[in-house]
Amino acid sequence: MAIPEKPGTQRTESRDASRAPQAAARFSVAELAEDYHFFNHGAFFSFAGLKDPEEDPINDWYARQNMPHLKILRQVFETPVFSGLIAPAAEGRGVTWDHVLCGVPNELWPSLFEFLGSVSTVDQRADNGQGAIYMACAAPMVISDPVMVDRYTVLRPNLPQVAVTVFGIESNLGQWLLQPCPPQQPRVMQSAARPAIIKLWRDYSEGDFSSLQERCNPAFQDFTQAYEEVRKQAEFGAWREFTQ
Repeated sequence: MAIPEKPGTQRTESRDASRAPQAAARFSVAELAEDYHFFNHGAFFSFAGLKDPEEDPINDWYARQNMPHLKILRQVFETPVFSGLIAPAAEGRGVTWDHVLCGVPNELWPSLFEFLGSVSTVDQRADNGQGAIYMACAAPMVISDPVMVDRYTVLRPNLPQVAVTVFGIESNLGQWLLQPCPPQQPRVMQSAARPAIIKLWRDYSEGDFSSLQERCNPAFQDFTQAYEEVRKQAEFGAWREFTQ
């Protein structure tokens, strides 16, 4: 479900056919943040080999909720929200996950966070000849409200800042994590694998799954504390963007 438009407004089409149509007066992310937690898990498709939409882990989580009226927000923006999430999004038209932001009602976020945070995939045919494991990790981050960024395409005043969760990937082949780069959008940084993840893969390959099971139980309370600090930064205007 796309971010809803405000009543009485009209939709405007982008001049660029490769981009999604945008509403002139769509509810902003900041306005919806009181009721929704916003996130991006495009790293799963960009670096862990999953395909959107047929292998999106959210499909499995949604099926377990038994809530037919549950609305998960998923909006494509004209201006990239992130940089380096190169996988094609299901919306097509050349859209990548750099342009996508998802949202879920706040009361369901703990369940979804724990589900997405436990995602792991194994590729026995990886290019290194030894196989690879890919595991989710998450970080809170501040972004400029992407609805307002699209609205002010030339001159941008001090835009509202919002806290979001971005998922990255850790692997025995390396790690792909999003890092804040104000005043630009957060971008993917690739670095060498951590020794702990290399050991985890070695243990897994030898039949010891205990390290993986422990790693795939994300500490929601610890994450929430970090997220609240970032949310306060957004609320009080830290990392505010001054771009033209």
